[in-house]
Amino acid sequence: MARTRYAEREWTPEALLRRVGDIRQLARVEEAVASDGSGRLWRVDVSPLSLTVLPDRGLDVGALWYRGLPMAWISPTGFRPQGGARSDWFSAFGGGFLTTCGLDNVGAPCREEGVDYPQHGRYGSLAAERAAWSGAWREGGYEVRVEGTVRQARVFGDNLLVRRRYSLRLGEATLVLDDEVANEGYAPAPLLLLYHVNLGFPLLDEETVLHFPPGPVEARDADARVGLAEAGRSGPPASGMREQVFLRRPGGDRAEVRVDNPRLGVGLTLAYSPRQLPQLWQWRMLGEGTYVMGVEPANATVLGRAAQRAEGALDMLAPGETRSFHLEFSFRDLDGSEAAP
Repeated sequence: MARTRYAEREWTPEALLRRVGDIRQLARVEEAVASDGSGRLWRVDVSPLSLTVLPDRGLDVGALWYRGLPMAWISPTGFRPQGGARSDWFSAFGGGFLTTCGLDNVGAPCREEGVDYPQHGRYGSLAAERAAWSGAWREGGYEVRVEGTVRQARVFGDNLLVRRRYSLRLGEATLVLDDEVANEGYAPAPLLLLYHVNLGFPLLDEETVLHFPPGPVEARDADARVGLAEAGRSGPPASGMREQVFLRRPGGDRAEVRVDNPRLGVGLTLAYSPRQLPQLWQWRMLGEGTYVMGVEPANATVLGRAAQRAEGALDMLAPGETRSFHLEFSFRDLDGSEAAP
């Protein structure tokens, strides 16, 4: 029998529904179209998590709140639909809890065989199709799902389809992301993918500590080498700070990144499979206004598609092949107690 833990008690569906007029009192999705031209925005409330999903930006996640506290960094550009190729990444990068990078490029822009690939690819400029949400009692409790498809295609080029699904359960503080990427073309297609998770204040503050999987840490450049010793720590906003980018390569079936703010009493654990995403990038940018820590599992270098090919490490998807990716974002109270609304 399905049961769920909510408001410090365990409930059967029948007992919980006797106390509400509609289950949407406790878990709901509200669909809206912004009047300022920002496109579709879905507000998802499944206590203790709330988030905004952006169907016109590849079903990425904009804002996210845990117990009413914002967890994501949001840039001044906002989340406006881009409508095709994105020529200037930094004028369109809204931040948000999750920005998907790819599928034709990750990292620096480059040109191959007469085609220009913009920084971090085109995925975030594409609108979702067949986007929908549902709620149902399942074995683990009451679960809300938001899902849809995103196609990245080009005449005389690749034809990739992403099937994306988010899952949240009432009374739990975990957001689950499942992506399936299928090559619906008739030739092998490069697949470059990076999940750009952007953590901001108040989760990110002076006392915040990041715990990464064990192993060596590589600095991308001279700016990163300056901060190598402090890669796992935050600090106050700094005037004139230059971004620092680090690379780790965890192994095994499961890797976890923990982000703890002891003063706030809140933490986040990101769990995923290094077999699916073997490179773990970190973006440490503690500037004024641009005060953000990026945690970025990926299957590609941030030096761009051309560099990945030159290394002989370009991930290829065969015609008809499907690749799956699974990530879990779990928020918690640092006293170890179960998250309760």
